[in-house]
Amino acid sequence: MNPQVLLVDDSLTVRMDLRAALTSAGFAIKTCSTLEAARTELAHNHFDLAILDVLLPDGSGIDLLKQIKETPELRATRVIMLSTEAEVGARIAGLRLGADRYVGKPYERSHLVRMARELLKMSDGGSVALSRRTRKKLLLVDDSPTFLGTLAETLRQDGYEVVTAVSGEEAIALLAIEQFDIVLLDLIMPGMDGMQTCRQLRGIKRLDSCLIVMMTACEPDAIIRADALAAGADELIFKSARLSALSAQLLCILILKRQQLRPGMIESGPGAGVGDSVSARRGALLYRRLIAASGLSEMLAKSLINSAFYRIGIDPTISELITPANLQRALASIGQTLRVFLPSSESLERIAGIAALANGSQLELCPSLSAGE
Repeated sequence: MNPQVLLVDDSLTVRMDLRAALTSAGFAIKTCSTLEAARTELAHNHFDLAILDVLLPDGSGIDLLKQIKETPELRATRVIMLSTEAEVGARIAGLRLGADRYVGKPYERSHLVRMARELLKMSDGGSVALSRRTRKKLLLVDDSPTFLGTLAETLRQDGYEVVTAVSGEEAIALLAIEQFDIVLLDLIMPGMDGMQTCRQLRGIKRLDSCLIVMMTACEPDAIIRADALAAGADELIFKSARLSALSAQLLCILILKRQQLRPGMIESGPGAGVGDSVSARRGALLYRRLIAASGLSEMLAKSLINSAFYRIGIDPTISELITPANLQRALASIGQTLRVFLPSSESLERIAGIAALANGSQLELCPSLSAGE
């Protein structure tokens, strides 16, 4: 027997759209447009899953959720809540009352169908059970509704599951009850700013694995970057007006972070166990200067540099191999990534500085090092 789904939404368009999508996926659908009609259906029929809009003509989907969770005969029914992104309070209330998932409007049909399958442990094509979602769940925090909505749409098109908040206070409330893979946080906001929000989030133990990336509309200097990292951010990025570039920055951070966590792939760079030869010490010195010249955080700079060297077949953990000649070969890859993370003028300046290192300038060892002291 096909899983039974109760869909409650006052929009005819939504009802028709989701009925078509869910029916094609193997669900049996009953639709209602009002709270009263939904209560009648629940009183007379069994449903495996209820999809409830928050705002209904004669009441709230939150009230219906509460009824489902407080009625012994209905308690096993899985619930997905629907609402607009602006209804953060309703989202928090729904999750606290026991909603299994919360989907913001505008929704993505395929994502909602996958979510329904996952909740009911259905198989895809009748054979292989669906694994948990692999796409990243992202909390986007910015006080500008226009920027928030536009960036959220860009990130959704790039494959993220996006939830939005307009303040640090809303972000903290959401993170208290909901798990996210990434928090993308504006630096400057009224009330609780990005720095304060980040410090509070890092005080929550279960968020240790959550990636926190802060955004600033001003070109970030070394002091602002250091303050952001000290507050607990994993990285500070430039809030580019080109939203595709901002999304690309985020993707690079995720890739580099994943490489850093992969055993044997991204190490700390040359240092531990380096040889005593002058070439080894020159390599270690060049590596340190590369980190400083990049203008990125140490974590991101190491990941970027190591990835670039691995790409040309050089192991960056061997100091003797970190030479100006090998840096010259890796320069194009390093420059390409810097252009993603830094404003145009700064990236050109940083690339020129790294090119100078690749040409062998600014790399003379002091006499004591040359003598092996």
